[in-house]
Amino acid sequence: MDFGPWLFCSSWRGTTSVCRAARILSCGAYSLSGAAVSIIAFLHGRGGFGLLLGVTAAIALGFVFATAVIAVLVNGTEKERMRVVPAE
Repeated sequence: MDFGPWLFCSSWRGTTSVCRAARILSCGAYSLSGAAVSIIAFLHGRGGFGLLLGVTAAIALGFVFATAVIAVLVNGTEKERMRVVPAE
C-alpha cells in the first residue's frame, strides 16, 4: 500500500489543496483498482483470456482515437493563437 500522500501531507497538517487532491486521487485509484480486479475476473470467467485481451485492446484503441482527436483540436487552437493581428 502506498502511504506517500499521507506521509507527505502529514507534515503540512493536511491543510493545503495539494494534500486534499493527493488524498482524493489516492482514494479514487484504490477504489478503481478494486473495481478493475472484479471486471477482469468477470471477463476472464465469461470468455477466458481472449475476451479479456479483446476488451483491453478495444479500450486502448479508444484512448488512441481520443488522443488523436485532442491533438487535432489543440493544433487548430494553437494555429489561431499564432495568427498575427494587424494593428489598426
